[in-house]
Amino acid sequence: MSNTIVMIHGFGTGGWVWEGYSKIFEQQGFTCMALDLPFHGTLDEPPPPQLGNLSVTDYVSYVKNEIRNLAEKPIVMAHSAGTVVAQLLMAEGLVHAAVLLTPIPPAGISALNKNALKTVGSVLGTWGFWRKPVRVTFDEIVFAALHLSTNQEQHRVYDRFGYDSGRFFLEMALALVNPRSPLRINSSSVTCPVLVTAGDEDRTTPPSVARKIARKYGADYKEFKGHAHWPLGEPGWEIIAQQCAHWMIALKND
Repeated sequence: MSNTIVMIHGFGTGGWVWEGYSKIFEQQGFTCMALDLPFHGTLDEPPPPQLGNLSVTDYVSYVKNEIRNLAEKPIVMAHSAGTVVAQLLMAEGLVHAAVLLTPIPPAGISALNKNALKTVGSVLGTWGFWRKPVRVTFDEIVFAALHLSTNQEQHRVYDRFGYDSGRFFLEMALALVNPRSPLRINSSSVTCPVLVTAGDEDRTTPPSVARKIARKYGADYKEFKGHAHWPLGEPGWEIIAQQCAHWMIALKND
């Protein structure tokens, strides 16, 4: 069993989101690699224009390059949109196990609801967003992910929240209706152990969606009461991190 955890952040963030989790996992003997996807990790104004055209396959290629020299397959842990990248790595057999926190579904599972549309209005209202770097507003990120977080945490996150790829955003948005979606995954190709977590107050990935993702991969499933789409920093996040650590340690002991 691998002791290396490769950590993939979600939309608009960076490896900094894993600061708390890394400390807990390292205390348990794991080595953590908290990656910054290309052009992520800082809030650049203006953003690099090439960011807007990056595809999910570009993100997958980046992570594959980062892990190619590891002595063994790593555990991959991902949050939100980063779980799309993780699921494609799972399907290629490149990871020993995977932990998907509040995951975004692959093609074939719908997460469309009125709340989801409310969180991305500023992006959808930008003409040509599919080829531009995009960034959601403070109110949108609070509604989508940070509504259970303290005001201090909300501002801490948004002050570091950067731009992401409009093309990647469109790929996620159209996954359900695009027959050639790069997010289409054959579940039979995923053979590694998987843990899916959800929060019962998540507006972006409701538990009903997270359970479908878990069923697709035959995954273990943990649902946390009083949590939403920011299990990385909302009150009580340490409990989620500890539960993930216990799951990974149990794999090592099998």
